[in-house]
Amino acid sequence: MINQLKALSGILFLVILAYGGIWYTIAFQAEKDVTTRLSVWRDSGIRVEHGSIEHGGFPYRITVTIKNLSVATRSRGLSLEAKHIELISHVW
Repeated sequence: MINQLKALSGILFLVILAYGGIWYTIAFQAEKDVTTRLSVWRDSGIRVEHGSIEHGGFPYRITVTIKNLSVATRSRGLSLEAKHIELISHVW
């Protein structure tokens, strides 16, 4: 009985460790994707300025927060400013 409990505890620990690794991998990739998308917009002629980009939301969701975002066309036809924008996704 004790050996089964130890085995179950070990398996549970490995599952939690694996989930944490998967979550962090996906969260860092999401942050990188947002940064890349903003760069693509900038390269295509859209004026993009922003503060820090951070990920969070562990363990239930993945959030990417963009602080002090400002997006505008070069001709000022479109302009968007926000103190922060939070993009939310789930791992599953």
